[in-house]
Amino acid sequence: MASESANNACIGGALVPLLALGIPGDTVTSILLGSFIMNNIQPGPLLFLTQGKLVYGIFTSLVIASPAMAVFMFALMPIFIRIVRAPKNVLMPLVVVMCLVGAFGLNNRTFDIWSMVMFGGPGFALRTFGFPLQPAVLGFILGPIVETNFYRALTASTG
Repeated sequence: MASESANNACIGGALVPLLALGIPGDTVTSILLGSFIMNNIQPGPLLFLTQGKLVYGIFTSLVIASPAMAVFMFALMPIFIRIVRAPKNVLMPLVVVMCLVGAFGLNNRTFDIWSMVMFGGPGFALRTFGFPLQPAVLGFILGPIVETNFYRALTASTG
């Protein structure tokens, strides 16, 4: 319960700079920032005026999710204990198979499986050699935004 309550506290705290300033607070919110940008939603101070229903929907989901997670954690704790005690040589292949099935099941295309492998392989290699993954994800999400604003700054300052 302690780890889950800390996890829920971190998500809400990381959403504050994303919604208020447009700056992601962690890796999860950087992915959320990417999905906002893909849907033409500009996070920042004007988000509360332009997309009020979306912001209040996020707040409502956080309020509902916290008690729901507590109920599910208490109800499913015996199952989670058995899963944690499972040997890794059994658990890891199951996780990989479920990821492959999920990637294929999304659009019924093998391209999704290959893209998962092509992005997962370098991610696994980075983790194996001790490189942090969060800066790579942040750079991938924030790179185009920084590039656009850098171009604007160069244009405004005449080089």
